[in-house]
Amino acid sequence: MYKNGPRAPFKPPRPISSQSKVPSVVVDGVIARPKVAEKIDVLSRVIEKTNKRNDQVKPLHDSNKRLKIEQTHTSSASSYIVQWRKKSSKKNKTWDGDGIINYDGSTIAFKCDTKGNDKFKTMGSISRKSIEGLISIGSYELEVDCEVDAKENIENKAVETIQPLPKATSFKKVIPTVNSIPAISSRRSPLNDPSDTDSLVMKKPTEESLDVVVDPKLSAALRPHQREGVAFLYECVMGLRNFKGSGALLADEMGLGKTLMTITLIYTLLKQSPYDVENSVVRGAVCKKVLIACPVTLIGNWKKEFKKWLGIHKVSVLAINNKQSSAKDKQGIRNFGKTRVYNIMILSYEKVLSCQDELKDLKVDLLVCDEGHRLKNSSNKVVKVFNESLSIKKRVLLTGTPMQNDLTEFFNICNFINPGVLGTFSSFQKEFLKPILRSREVNCINKETIKRGEMKSRELVELTKHFTLRRTSDILSKYLPAKTDLILFCPPTSQQRSLFNLVSSSQKFRKLISQSSSNDSLLMINLFKKICNSPFLLQQDKTFQALKNEVTDKVDSSLDKSSGKILALIPLLIEIRKTNEKTVIISNYTQTLDLLEEVLRKLNLQFLRLDGTTPNTMRDKLVVEFNTLPVSANSVFLLSAKSGGVGLNLIGASRLILFDNDWNPSVDLQAMARIHRDGQKRNVFIYRLMTTGCIDEKIFQRQLMKNSLSDKFVDNKNGSNSDVFDMEDLKDLFTIVQETKSNTHDLLECECSGIGEDLLLESQAEGNEAKVESDDDTPPGWISALDYKQVDQMSIKKKATIRNALLEYNHYDPKNYTEEGVDSVLINVIKNSKDCPISYLLSKYTTNKIEE
Repeated sequence: MYKNGPRAPFKPPRPISSQSKVPSVVVDGVIARPKVAEKIDVLSRVIEKTNKRNDQVKPLHDSNKRLKIEQTHTSSASSYIVQWRKKSSKKNKTWDGDGIINYDGSTIAFKCDTKGNDKFKTMGSISRKSIEGLISIGSYELEVDCEVDAKENIENKAVETIQPLPKATSFKKVIPTVNSIPAISSRRSPLNDPSDTDSLVMKKPTEESLDVVVDPKLSAALRPHQREGVAFLYECVMGLRNFKGSGALLADEMGLGKTLMTITLIYTLLKQSPYDVENSVVRGAVCKKVLIACPVTLIGNWKKEFKKWLGIHKVSVLAINNKQSSAKDKQGIRNFGKTRVYNIMILSYEKVLSCQDELKDLKVDLLVCDEGHRLKNSSNKVVKVFNESLSIKKRVLLTGTPMQNDLTEFFNICNFINPGVLGTFSSFQKEFLKPILRSREVNCINKETIKRGEMKSRELVELTKHFTLRRTSDILSKYLPAKTDLILFCPPTSQQRSLFNLVSSSQKFRKLISQSSSNDSLLMINLFKKICNSPFLLQQDKTFQALKNEVTDKVDSSLDKSSGKILALIPLLIEIRKTNEKTVIISNYTQTLDLLEEVLRKLNLQFLRLDGTTPNTMRDKLVVEFNTLPVSANSVFLLSAKSGGVGLNLIGASRLILFDNDWNPSVDLQAMARIHRDGQKRNVFIYRLMTTGCIDEKIFQRQLMKNSLSDKFVDNKNGSNSDVFDMEDLKDLFTIVQETKSNTHDLLECECSGIGEDLLLESQAEGNEAKVESDDDTPPGWISALDYKQVDQMSIKKKATIRNALLEYNHYDPKNYTEEGVDSVLINVIKNSKDCPISYLLSKYTTNKIEE
C-alpha cells in the first residue's frame, strides 16, 4: 500500500553501470549518495572541458580506497590566454573580455571567460606563427597575451588527489577531503644549468640552498652592469644583504636598462626558488603574483617589454590601461587575484586610488613602482593604499631621480621600500637631517658643526647603499656613439628687454619682492619664462594684461613672435636640414609648441607632434613613423617634455633642441636622453637654449644645485653641496643682467679667453677644485655680524657648486668656435649670421666607442 512510506519493503541499491555518466563511490561495501559522486564527476568534467585535449577521466579504486583522477594529453595541443571582441569599425575599440584558445595544429577552439562554453570553433590549417598578435576569425578579433602551460596553470586548479572517504555505516552525507599535491621529499635540480659559461647564478641564502640561475636567454641579453643590477635586486628582495628589509631602490640614470633588469628579476622569482619543495611556501617559485604600478603612459611600454624579452610563452601579463570601462577594470583586478590565469598585473597610480577596495583582497608577493619619485611625499594617497591595503614585503622602486629637493623626500622613499630601516622620521631628523642641514647652512662657520654634518652624511650614505644602486650613464660609453652637449646663451631682443622692465616697474611686482608671496611668485615666474620664449605668448596672459594697465608709459600693442631663442633656432634648423639628419624639439609648454609649429611651417619642414592631447593609441604610431620614415617625410618631432613618457625612444633623430628648461632637473635629463639610447648609430648633438642674463639662466643654476644634492647622498660624490639657495635668491631670480655674455659663466669667475679651455684640467693644474670645504672659503674664528655681512657666504658656496658642476665643459666665445669637426652645424650658424644669435656657449664632448 505504501510504496514509499516507512513500511515499504526493502529494495537493495540498484548497481550503476561503468558506462554511466555518474560514477559510484563504494566505501567498505556501502554506496555513497549520488550527490557525492556528482561532485567528483563535476571535478572530472571541469578538467575535461578546460583542457580540450581528449582527456579521459576514469575513477579508480585501490586497496586504500583512494580515488585518483588520471588524465592524458595530446602533445601537439597548446593553450593561449587572449583578449577578445566583436569586429567593429569604431575608432577607439575596447576589448569585451578575456578568454582562452586551444590550438592543436588545425583547429582553434575559443572559450569566453564568463560562461566557459565554446564561443566558436573553426577548422583550417593555421601555422603557429599566426597565433601571435591579433587574430581575425569570423566575426571576432583576438589578441594573444601569452601561452599557457595547461598542465601547470589549469590542471593544478582541479583536484589532483582525493583522500580516502571516511568509514560510512549509514546513509549520511559523505564529502571527500581535497588536498594539494604532497610535497616531494627528494631534492630538486636547478631549473637552469649553473655550470654554463654565461650563466648568472644568484646568491644562496644557505650552503644547502638550491641554485637559482637566470634564464639563459635573458642572461645572454644582459650587459655587465645589468647582470650586477639583477643580482643586487635579487639579494635585496630575498633579504640577503646587510639591512633589515626586503626592498630595493634602483636609481640608475636613464638608458641603463632598469626595465630589463626588473623583468629578469620578476621572471626569476616567478619560476624559481632557492629552497627545496618541502620547505618552500610556493611550489618551485618565490612569487605567485606581481603588481607593477607606473604612470599611465608607461603601461603599454611595460607590456611591450615583457613581450619583447619573454615572448608570449613565458608569463601572462594583465594590463589595466583604461581602455575598458571602470567596472570591467575592477572586475579584471578581482579576477587577477582569484585565478591563476595572469602572473603580472600592470596598472597606473591613478587606478590604484580608484580601485583600492578591489586591491585590498589581492595577495601580491612583489610590488614594483616605476617612476617611484612620485612617492616621495609621505602624505601621498598611493603610498597609504600600498602600506595600509596591501601587505607586500618585497618592494622594488625604480627612478632615475631618487632625490630632487631635500633629504626628507629621500627618507620617505627609503621608508616606503624598507619600513623602519632609517627609524622613525623624528629619530631620522635628530640623527641625520638636522646635523646635515646645519652644517650646510649659508651662515655656518663653526668647524665642529661642519665636521659633524659631514660625518653624518657619510654615515647615511653607508647605511643606504645596502639597498640603493645608482649608476650613471657613463657606463654606456662603450655602447653608444659620441655625444656633444651645447649650452647656448641667446641675447634677448629689444622688445624682450622692454617687457622685462615693464613687469619689474609694476606695483604688483614690487609688492611681490617685499612680501615674497608664493602664489604671486609662481605667476611672475611663468610671466618671465613666457617673455624668454617669445613676447607673442603674452597676448592671452591675464597677469600681463593687468600689469600693463598699471604702467602709465605707453607700451607697444604689438607683440613680436621673434625672441632671442627663436632667432637662434631658425638658422639651427636650416643648417641641420642640410645634413639630412632629423631633429627633436622639446618644450614644457603647449603654447610654445603651437608657436614652434608656425616656425616649422614657414621653413617648410615636415614634422610630427606629441603632447598631452595626443591619444595614447597614437603615441606609439607617431614614434615608429618618425624613427622609420625618411627625412623628407618628417624631419622634426615636436615633443612636450612631460607627456612624452620616460620610455620614449626617438633614435631616428641625432639632434635635439631643448627650447626651455624646467625647475626639476630630471625632466630635462629625461628629455635630452630621448635620442642618446640603445640603437643610436649617429653622433648625437644636444642644444640647450637659454636667454642670456634672464630667468632661464637662474633656473639652470638651480638645477645644478639639485643635481648636486643627489650627487652627495645617492652618487656619493665628495664635492657635492646644496641648500645654498634662500629667500634672497627670489630677488636674484627676477634680476635681469643687462651687460653680460653669460651670467652663469660670470659666476664661475673664470679668467678664460673663450677659446675652449678645459676648466677641469685648468683646475687640476692649479691644485684647486673649487671645493666649498676648503678652509680658504670659511672665515676663521668669531666675527661680528657687521663683518659677516661683508663676507658673501652665499656667493662663495653658490659659485663653487656651479663651478664643480660645469668642470667638464669648455667655454667659447662664439667668434672663437671655429674648430672643424666639433659641430659643423653650429659653426655655419655663427659664420653665416650678420648678428650672431649666440652670445656665449659651453660645450662638453663625450667620445664613446661603440662595442660591437
